[in-house]
Amino acid sequence: LSAQRTLQGSGEEDRPFPQEQIADAEVDSQVRAVKSGPAIVVRSARTSDLPAMLRNLKSIVDEQVYTWTERVGSEKKERLLAGIRNPKSLSVVAQLAGEKGIVGQLSLSLPGDVRKVSHVRNLSILVVKGYRDRGVGKALLQYAIDWARRKEGVEKIHLGVFSTNARAIGLYKAMGFEVEGVLRRQYVIKAAHVDEILMCLFVK
Repeated sequence: LSAQRTLQGSGEEDRPFPQEQIADAEVDSQVRAVKSGPAIVVRSARTSDLPAMLRNLKSIVDEQVYTWTERVGSEKKERLLAGIRNPKSLSVVAQLAGEKGIVGQLSLSLPGDVRKVSHVRNLSILVVKGYRDRGVGKALLQYAIDWARRKEGVEKIHLGVFSTNARAIGLYKAMGFEVEGVLRRQYVIKAAHVDEILMCLFVK
């Protein structure tokens, strides 16, 4: 899944949040308060999250406009599982405090098994329809950036996003990402050519 789904949060602020909202938060989680509604909990993905993560991915694929992926098969399951298990990768999910459902997910994965790109991580992110514009994407991205800055050997986060996904591009720029290239007319979506915008963030 390319990094082709997340929406600008509808305003967030750093402020205290009720302790009861984070009762289920884990040691490896971050909790981000928002101006209205429940806080957003971002935590490491578990193997037990796989069914929900696959359903979320399929729902994004079915929308047909946010990712180049067109089907969700066994190879996607294996890739998600590998990301959860690989200590050199990051796989996290987002939930609303006090709720069990997974409303967003993000991964940072190695581009390949070669030393030449071992300092780079590819970003993949999605937010489930119905939970966009609530700061979920921003919370996921902040978790990923913090992780990458702490992780030894990681220097760069790379992503690709459809040129039609203006709100996602705006969020990435707000989080410090810069455009480093454009693949012209790279995709055809609903009979229209769409560019792929390549973006990156240097964390070290």
